[in-house]
Amino acid sequence: MSLLDMLLTKDISTDEVEEIKINRLEKEFGEDATFKIKTLNYNTIEDIRKMDKDIPVHVLLAGDAEGIFKNKELMERYNAATPAELVKKILRHGEIKNIASEIERLSGYTNNVVEIIKKK
Repeated sequence: MSLLDMLLTKDISTDEVEEIKINRLEKEFGEDATFKIKTLNYNTIEDIRKMDKDIPVHVLLAGDAEGIFKNKELMERYNAATPAELVKKILRHGEIKNIASEIERLSGYTNNVVEIIKKK
């Protein structure tokens, strides 16, 4: 079956959700500190990349499958005016970049997305 035939016969899933652990928070609280991330579509990623700063923060916010960092009560608890500010107050710089990288990986930014087939 050709790729065209496959695409014509079945809908493909573009939405995936994965759970990741935030090790420092797990150690801090003494229990599972899992965070659900989701894939981002092409337009969302392009819109984020047009921003001047804080790209990893915005990737993290867009890929937050449960909207944890947009929670008003949590924002008040940490005295954060915006979700982006909340991310920066709770997570460390390296954690933000690593989580953003995991969201990008889930969204197709990996080295093994395509494979070159050599003709003999």
